[in-house]
Amino acid sequence: MKTVKGPEEATPVVELLGRTLDSLRPRIIDATLEGVRPSHFRVMSLIPVEGLRPSELADLSGISSAGIGQFAAFLAERKLVTMSPDPRDSRARLIFLSPHGSRALEGLRNRLDDAEAAWQRNVGEEDYATFRKVLERLAFNVVD
Repeated sequence: MKTVKGPEEATPVVELLGRTLDSLRPRIIDATLEGVRPSHFRVMSLIPVEGLRPSELADLSGISSAGIGQFAAFLAERKLVTMSPDPRDSRARLIFLSPHGSRALEGLRNRLDDAEAAWQRNVGEEDYATFRKVLERLAFNVVD
């Protein structure tokens, strides 16, 4: 039987973040998008309306070109993105969000907004603002 640590013990911050994200996943992932993970949504959120080449998406996301190829194929199978020849260079392809992908991304953003609002209600505006500010500083490596 696994013992859960109480708040009086020094639980590592990474574990706390993991638990927080684990509790969030079921509330934000659309059950109709089976297999689509938060990392897929992160990649989808980087695709502009005008589309972009897989190599550009790899650079933006920090994922290898091969990895982006796998992401694009996975998302295309689920009709979340489309791929078509680049009119500037027919040897190259462009990745676009499909209408279904745009709706899925919008739904995710709405569910994330709802989850953040619930966190803010649970801990209070001031604590939530501090929490968010600290996460932003850590995430974007902001140094005083």
